[in-house]
Amino acid sequence: AASLANLKGAHDEALKLLKKAFEIQPSTVRMLTLARQMNGIKDFDGARALQENLVKEHPDDIMARLSLSELYLAGQENNKDI
Repeated sequence: AASLANLKGAHDEALKLLKKAFEIQPSTVRMLTLARQMNGIKDFDGARALQENLVKEHPDDIMARLSLSELYLAGQENNKDI
């Protein structure tokens, strides 16, 4: 349903659906999908916080840690001229 909403350009509706799915049944894959959606609508701080919280709650989750590290590295690359 969220993919269809995105295709129709209803990005806020897709975000609501993904948040609801994550609340009902949290998982790393759902978190990454939600974070990707948040990044897509320029909610970079929200996406980062979501990923940081998941890593804090599940420090042994390698997929979550790797995704967060990629986010940090991308941020360094984007800010290298600052």
